[in-house]
Amino acid sequence: MKSLGIDIGSSSVKVSLLDIASGECAASSANPATEMPIGSPQSGWAEQDPEMWWHYVCEGIRTIAAQGFAMSDVVSVGITYQMHGLVCLDKQGRPLRPSIIWCDSRAVEIGAEALEGIGREFCLAHTLNSPGNFTASKLAWVRRNEPGVFAQIYKFMLPGDYIAYRLSGRMSTSVSGLSEQILWDFEEERRADFVAGWYGIPQEMIPEAGVSIGTEARTDEAAERLLGIPWREVRQDVQRAGLRASQAHFLLHGEIANHPIIFRLHLMLFDDRIGQRGILHLCGQIQQLLDLCAFACIVGISGFRSIVFQLVQHPEPQGTETVKYA
Repeated sequence: MKSLGIDIGSSSVKVSLLDIASGECAASSANPATEMPIGSPQSGWAEQDPEMWWHYVCEGIRTIAAQGFAMSDVVSVGITYQMHGLVCLDKQGRPLRPSIIWCDSRAVEIGAEALEGIGREFCLAHTLNSPGNFTASKLAWVRRNEPGVFAQIYKFMLPGDYIAYRLSGRMSTSVSGLSEQILWDFEEERRADFVAGWYGIPQEMIPEAGVSIGTEARTDEAAERLLGIPWREVRQDVQRAGLRASQAHFLLHGEIANHPIIFRLHLMLFDDRIGQRGILHLCGQIQQLLDLCAFACIVGISGFRSIVFQLVQHPEPQGTETVKYA
């Protein structure tokens, strides 16, 4: 069995194939050969075409397949991505404009206005952050400056959500994804509609948000036809949990509790230097948990001193096991 890791960077798209039994990288590919272009129509702006990311995802997978590895052996697909980018889709799932990516600074003043307008103390207490230059503020910029584009938006999402959509046909995000966009209320444990309301973002434009850990989607028949990744039904509920820290974003398709599923996993990363702490709950077996540790390494998590995983048995918890990977 194999796991496929996809990393959507701003300079390249990297794809790696992990052999689950050995925990070793069987093959990898990085595209393009030179850095991906970043458009900068004005000073401080940074944009990329989401279709370009998808093109290089497909190219990377095909490069690995051409080395003799069968995509039919893939039982899981994981996605990491450049955070905070804005992808705007129409009803047909087509990008309406280039993605405004993480290093674009056009929405800084919009975020500062929102912080003062909503109330600094209220905002920090509920979202644990300022709206800043994050995704919701970027969408507010589109509303103010590109009303024709804004009127056509069916759903907006993050870069990793977009690649998950192209693999599954499902437009969705997660609680952690909403938090990344400054659209999650930690105090009330619900979507931060007060931020969307301040910005004039219709609630129906926000994708359905599943829990950070839980049944997410399935690779669809189109992905099987295009890339050879097998299509399977989803029949599984997974232990639910919300997270409040930095995360890597995974879309996993594998065997948990004897049912093939795709679910989103946001690994909580802990930096001992700044004291971030938390727990990640996952339904499965301890060996699968260790496989995920190896998988996390394959897709390139770095810059943190430790990653902590906590296993919770399901459906009737009978204690926990914790693994600390340092």
